[in-house]
Formats: sequence, C-alpha cells, structure tokens
Amino acid sequence: EAGAFEVLAASPKRMVLMRELEARVEHSVHDLLAQLQAEVDWVLVEGFKQSNLPKVEVWRQTHGKPLRFPDDPHIVAIATDNPEALPVTAHCVVLDLNVADDVAAWLVDNAERFEYRTPFSP
Repeated sequence: EAGAFEVLAASPKRMVLMRELEARVEHSVHDLLAQLQAEVDWVLVEGFKQSNLPKVEVWRQTHGKPLRFPDDPHIVAIATDNPEALPVTAHCVVLDLNVADDVAAWLVDNAERFEYRTPFSP
C-alpha cells in the first residue's frame, strides 16, 4: 500500500510501465488497445471472452470446458489439439493446434478479418 503509484522499468531494448489503480476497474479490450502507441501488425488478446472482437477459440477436450462457439457469433475459428473430439459440428474453420504452421498460415491468410477498427463513440 505504501508503494509507488507508477513503476517504470527500462533497458536499452525494453520498457514497461506498471500503474496502480485506486479502485478495481474492469477494463474493456477497446480501452486497453487504445493504450498501444506503436504501429503493430498483430495484437494477441487473451481473455475478454465477452468482447465483440473476432476470435479464435482454443479448445482442448482434456480441460473439460464447454465449447463457446455455438453461443458466440464472434468466434471465426476453433483451434484444437483434437479436431475429431469436437462434440458438435463446427460452423466455422477448425484448426489443428498440433500443426502450428497451418494455424499461422490461416491467420495470415485471414488477416483482414482481424483488422482492428476502433468502435464508434457517440
């Protein structure tokens, strides 16, 4: 509690800024993306399952969690380590996590689907 409000760590090749918040804040993915200052090709986002961003669902049967794609129209592909184990028919692309080159190629080939557009703010 007596620590610094902001901590900056830097080296010749890296910089990280950590900021303490006075109250709990549920950040939106859009607010966080707006914090990026550099022009980047890709931003990989983990979590934010309720966001309206296009998503690739990662599903592993051994984790025992239900698939999200049947109820989330923003899921455009499923990446799984066992495509044959999907308990329901996928209405989107199924990618094999065991073939990383194929997953990467699909992402590159479909880059336009993932191009970020800032949501309209009235």
